[in-house]
Amino acid sequence: MTRTAISARATPAQTGAINEDYKTTMVFENDYAAVLPPPGPVAPAAPHPLLTAEPVQGGCDVVCFHPRHDLSLPTLSVDDIVAIIQEWTRIYHHRGTQDGVKYVQIFEAGRSLIPSKHTVWSASILPTLPAKELSNLRDYAESSAATTNGPKGYQNKPCLLCEYVAYERTARERIVVENEHFVALVPWWAYWPFEILVLPYKRHIPSLSQFTPEETRAFAEMISHVTIRYDNLFSCSFAYAMGIHQRSLPPKRVEGALVEDEDDIAHFHVHFEPPLLRSATVRKFLAGYEVMAEPQRDLTAEQAAQRLRGCSSKLRMHDAMSESELVDGHVSITQCKRAIDALHAYATQLERKRAETELLPGKEQHIWLQITVKTMHPERKLTPFRIPLKHPLVDPRTSGVCLITKDPQREYKDLLERHNIKFISRVVGVGKLKGKFKAFEARRLLLKENGMFLADERVIPLLPRLLGSKWFHAKKQPIPVCLTRKDLKGELERAIESSYMHQNKGTCTSVKIALLSHTPKQIQVNLETALPVIVSRIKGGWDNIQSLHIKTSTSVSLPIWTCELGSEEGGRWDGLLAEAEQEAVNEERRKKKKRSSSPRGSNGSERTKLNNQRNDPNRVESKIVV
Repeated sequence: MTRTAISARATPAQTGAINEDYKTTMVFENDYAAVLPPPGPVAPAAPHPLLTAEPVQGGCDVVCFHPRHDLSLPTLSVDDIVAIIQEWTRIYHHRGTQDGVKYVQIFEAGRSLIPSKHTVWSASILPTLPAKELSNLRDYAESSAATTNGPKGYQNKPCLLCEYVAYERTARERIVVENEHFVALVPWWAYWPFEILVLPYKRHIPSLSQFTPEETRAFAEMISHVTIRYDNLFSCSFAYAMGIHQRSLPPKRVEGALVEDEDDIAHFHVHFEPPLLRSATVRKFLAGYEVMAEPQRDLTAEQAAQRLRGCSSKLRMHDAMSESELVDGHVSITQCKRAIDALHAYATQLERKRAETELLPGKEQHIWLQITVKTMHPERKLTPFRIPLKHPLVDPRTSGVCLITKDPQREYKDLLERHNIKFISRVVGVGKLKGKFKAFEARRLLLKENGMFLADERVIPLLPRLLGSKWFHAKKQPIPVCLTRKDLKGELERAIESSYMHQNKGTCTSVKIALLSHTPKQIQVNLETALPVIVSRIKGGWDNIQSLHIKTSTSVSLPIWTCELGSEEGGRWDGLLAEAEQEAVNEERRKKKKRSSSPRGSNGSERTKLNNQRNDPNRVESKIVV
C-alpha cells in the first residue's frame, strides 16, 4: 500500500496576498493546497515491505466561475460555461507541460456548499482510478474487435467507450439527453442513484486540447442541460461530484499541429456522481454489505434515466422563486411552509405528551419570529412597534383584556360604554395601581387574570415603576393606545389584533406571530403579513438583516432565510468594515474632545485654582517638621 506524503508551506493567504477584482472566470493557486510544487516532502523509510510512502509534487488551482459566487453551472449562460471550458483547457496545457507532472485532474466537489468553483490538481503520479480506466482502454484496443459501427480510436483500433456509446445510442434506454456532439447517459454499471456519464459520440476525442470550437460549445450546452435537470429533479441545488477523465497530459505540438501518440488511447468523458436518492434531503449511504462485499443499486439505470429525461431543460427551481412566491421579495414561501409544518408538528406532539402526564393545562405556546441583525440598534425604545396580524394572538371571548387609564377611572368606563365597546374586560386607573394593586399578590393576580394589557399612551412612562418586572418577564407589557381618537373602538380592536416588536440594543429580536393552536396555514398567513412591517421597522431594512428563524419558547430555531456570506452587496459583512472604521474615528474624536474640554463645576474650579497656585513662581511652600 502506498501513502502520499504532504508538506506545509507559507501560502498567499498566510502572506497577506489578496485576489484582484475580476469580471469573468478567474484562476488562482489554492491557498491551502494539498499538493505543492517541488521541492516536495521526503518519503519516510518503509517500516515494512507491505507499507510504503511516496512523495507527490504538483499544484492546486481554483477556477472561479463568475464574480457572483451565488451562481452555479445550471444558472450560468452557455457563453459563461464556454469561458470555463476554455480556462480548463488552458490550465490543463499549462500544468501538463510542467516538469515532473504526470497527471492533471479537473473536478468539482461539494457543489452544495461552494457552488461557484472548480478545482484542478496536477500531480507527479498517475492516480489509481484514471490508471485503471486507461489500462482497460488499452487492453480493449489490443485484444478486441469492433462490434458496432462506432468511431475508431488511436491508430484505427477499437475504443471501449466509442463502442459503448454507439451501443447506448442504439438501445436508447439509458440516454438522458444528447446534442450534435455529446450524449449524457446513466451508465449500465451506475452505482450512485442518478449517476451520469457525458462523452462524445461522433469521433474519438482524447482530451480537451483536441476539441473544435463547435465541440466546445456543444460540451458547454451538455453541462448546462445535465446540471439543470439535476436541479429540477428534486427542486433543489443538487449536490454532486464531477470529474473529467482524459489523456494524462496534453498532446505535444510540432509546428502548431498536434502529434498523436500512444496516450491518445484515452477517450474524453465526464463523470457526475450525485449522492441524493429520494428527495432533496434523503441521501444514499453505504450499507454494511456494500462496504464489505459489493455495491447495491437502489434503482436501476433505466429508472434513473427515465426520471431525468422527464425533468425540464429549463430551470424550474429558480422559476419557483419568482416575486409572487417570495415574502417581501426575499423569503421563500416554500421554505417558510416547510419550517412551519415541521415546527408545528413537533411542538404539537410535545404538548400532547405533556398533557398526558400533567393534571393542569399549561399556558398557550407562542410561535416566535426571531430576527438577527448585522449591526445593533443604537437605542432601546420603550414604545413597541405595532405589527398587524390576520389571526390575533388574543381572543377577548376567552382571554381577559385589561385597559390601564388615567384617573378618574370611572370616566373611561363611561367612555367605553358610549362607544359600545364590550371586549375590554377590566379598566384600572393609575390610582388603583398605587392603592388597591400596590401589594405584590394583588398585582400577580391581575397579571394572571388577563391575557393582554392596553394602556393610555399618556401613562406609559409611569408603568414600569408601578407594575414591576413581572409584566416584562411574562411578555405582557402594556400596549400604548390613544384614548382620544374619534374611532376609539377601531383603535382598541387594531391593538388587540396586532403583535408587537420591542426594539432592544442587541442583535437579536423576537416577535410573537402566532399561537400553537393556530393551523400551519394560519401561521403562514400571519408570517407573510407581519414580515414586511417588521423589516420596515429595522434600521437598514433587508441590508441589515442577517437571518430569520421561527421557534417556540422551548424549541430550537428553524431557519427560513439567511443573507449571503461574504462582503458583496447584501452579504454578511457588507458595509460593516466601513462602519467599524468610522466608529473608531468617531471614538477617537470623542476622546480628543474630552481631553481638550475644561473641567466644570465646583470640583473643577478648585482643581483649576490649585493648578494655578502650583504654577505661581512667587508661591512659598510651608513645611511642618515633626
